[in-house]
Amino acid sequence: MGRGRRRGLLPTELDRAWHATTVEACARHGVRLLGFYLASPQGIKALPAPAVASSAPPGPEG
Repeated sequence: MGRGRRRGLLPTELDRAWHATTVEACARHGVRLLGFYLASPQGIKALPAPAVASSAPPGPEG
């Protein structure tokens, strides 16, 4: 998942909220999130990877 910005690569509170919402939505729907990135003319920065348990699809027990 990428979030484009006009400038800068230092995560803001809004960037962190997008990251958390994305991690939660992927976990809720069983989607494996490969990464979350900020992108601007200055470059690309990866935000911390989600915990394996929250990003992995649910097992057979649900």
